[in-house]
Amino acid sequence: IHFRRGERVSFDYLISLKQIGSVSVLDIWRDGAKISVEIKMERLKSLVAVQQFDRLPSYFIYAGLVFTKLTQPYLQEYGEDWYNSAP
Repeated sequence: IHFRRGERVSFDYLISLKQIGSVSVLDIWRDGAKISVEIKMERLKSLVAVQQFDRLPSYFIYAGLVFTKLTQPYLQEYGEDWYNSAP
């Protein structure tokens, strides 16, 4: 991929070009030394739950505070650019 000077590619984009099960070699700099690491591509395991249409939301109330699971619909309340602007 050719870019203009100073432009970068998102690591997520580069990973998305790989097939599940394929092996990739990454060069990592650790303590000033270059290390080559082979990794096997696996399906992404999301840390945040996606839409859950078939379940009621779960929550816990303690001392007036409401605790609930972090979900994508909640993060999307931060606007269209929620992926970059949500805390």
